[in-house]
Amino acid sequence: MNDIKRKIALFLHNNYYLFWAAGLTAGVYAGNIFNLNSTHQTMVEIVTVLVLLAIEITVILGNLPGKNPADFFITCLVPFLILFFIGALIAGVHSFDGDNSIISAIYENEKLDSSNSIPIIIEGRVSEHPSRNYSNLNFPVEVDKIIICDSIYDSGANSVSFLKVRENINVRIKNAANSSISRDDYLKIEGSFKKNDLEYLKYSNNRNNNAIFFTADYCNIEKSRPGSPVYKIFALRSRFYKCLKNAFYRNLENENACIAEAVILGDRNNLPPYLIESFKRCGIYHLFAISGLHLSFFTSLIYIIFRRRRSSNYVLTAVIIFLTGYNFLVGMRASMLRASIAVILTNLAGRWHREYSHKIILFLSCIILIIYNPYFIYSAGFWMTFSSMAALAFIYPRMLKISGNIFICKSSVFNYYKNIIFVTLSTQVVLFPVLIYFFNEVSLISPLANILVMPVFYIFLSIMIFSSFIIIIWPPAAVFPLRLGGVFLNYILETVNVLNRFDYCIVSFGDLTAKKIIALYVIFLFLLFVINISIRIIKK
Repeated sequence: MNDIKRKIALFLHNNYYLFWAAGLTAGVYAGNIFNLNSTHQTMVEIVTVLVLLAIEITVILGNLPGKNPADFFITCLVPFLILFFIGALIAGVHSFDGDNSIISAIYENEKLDSSNSIPIIIEGRVSEHPSRNYSNLNFPVEVDKIIICDSIYDSGANSVSFLKVRENINVRIKNAANSSISRDDYLKIEGSFKKNDLEYLKYSNNRNNNAIFFTADYCNIEKSRPGSPVYKIFALRSRFYKCLKNAFYRNLENENACIAEAVILGDRNNLPPYLIESFKRCGIYHLFAISGLHLSFFTSLIYIIFRRRRSSNYVLTAVIIFLTGYNFLVGMRASMLRASIAVILTNLAGRWHREYSHKIILFLSCIILIIYNPYFIYSAGFWMTFSSMAALAFIYPRMLKISGNIFICKSSVFNYYKNIIFVTLSTQVVLFPVLIYFFNEVSLISPLANILVMPVFYIFLSIMIFSSFIIIIWPPAAVFPLRLGGVFLNYILETVNVLNRFDYCIVSFGDLTAKKIIALYVIFLFLLFVINISIRIIKK
């Protein structure tokens, strides 16, 4: 038992950056849960953190022979406290901005309450891809202007205007079965403000039960095109997006085109519900997420183009320009941003001839993303991308090391499939609590599905990325590679259909709290250390 405690203490001492990411994440979460404007709650929170740190110091420092306690205190605990309070401050600033917005002030005004049926008009840009809920559309709008009319009969008569609001609001459009609304459309919508109801919260990512959204009927929407230079940038993005999307739907079957749009452009709203359920049952729904795999293919093409240049400035500049443009095209998603930050930091380290650690880059990316958008901690994609990379950084090397002492076969084919199996097992084990928390179920055939699908998916993805480059240059030339990619995609769909025939492959769980998920991770880490020590004892 003492050996286990000593190894845990050494692991935490050596991986000090875990405390940095954990401190900032805990601070943001605490700042969202507790009202830091309350003196009593703040004091209770501070005392609780200090008590936990005192217990941690007592346990860890007592099991670090030959280590200077001051180093552990400076590198781990002090940054943890600083980042914890920075995270709480960031969450408090976001909460303060939300409570003091123009939209909140309009809603709280008794004369302008939506129950009085006074016409309200908002003008702004659709900032995300609309999601459909039966005949309703849900999407956020970046509001530029709010017009409140004095008369319910003549919305163009006396009115009160609020110009340049620059605030985001969630919008629900009713009776929009045949709508043509897409991201970056500039809309003029007449409707009313409301508080979030249970039906809306069920189909939105908004975690605030008191948040305000705007509801309207589809017949009360009018499209326009403002002449501002900023909007022209978004209009250009829309043209690029529609160019790629139209090429997918012209040259692929509808089902395959929806998958191509999700994999390359990041919009999963057009995926059929049965297809989403099938991929979830097989445990390969993560294939639809844009991640570092995509960027590795793209950056490889950039290296090939600039490989004859002696200076690395060309490569680094091209990579940064591409990553900025691609993130702008697909939208600011946690998995893409994480991979982009990792690629840039790795290139900078290579340019400066400095050694780097993938683990440190991983947790620095986590800190940067949370500072950029603290509400990422409520996103399933955020936790899935960082959990997967943490599995590859911490668990996968351990599995390879253990397997090297067990398997004697050195065949390249055997090692290839062995690596796929270990990558799948390591990521699935770490993702297990995350999947339970966000989806309340886990697939038992996920390792088999990943082994059968992943190699073919890599081929399909490389073809689609190559085809996307061709589409931008000359769309007709992309017909053959797109249809070739459809052949590999048909294999993936057939494999998914076969695996879905197995009954009892899904284990469902009830709602789990964050505390239970943390307990699952603690048990998992404890078992991992016990297995590692047991193998060492058997070898001796």
